[in-house]
Amino acid sequence: MSSELTDALAHLATARTIADRLVADARVQLVETLRQAREDRGLTQQQVADAIGVTRTQVTNMERGDGMSVEALIGYAAAVGLRLKLTAAEPET
Repeated sequence: MSSELTDALAHLATARTIADRLVADARVQLVETLRQAREDRGLTQQQVADAIGVTRTQVTNMERGDGMSVEALIGYAAAVGLRLKLTAAEPET
């Protein structure tokens, strides 16, 4: 394997690690914001579950960062009085 190819593969691996870390950080921030909004409004997980048509266990999983489809997150946000805004942007340099 040429050194250029090896360097390119190493760069891709580093970029992937950084992207994975950014996604994990964003997930933690999002679920904390949703959970805090639910608690601030005095809503139970069951009330949110009923509002979005899932089980309480699914809401618990979402608050742990698992099982987070975009549709479920939009529903959760609406149930707690928030609007989920997704943005695609160029990476900061």
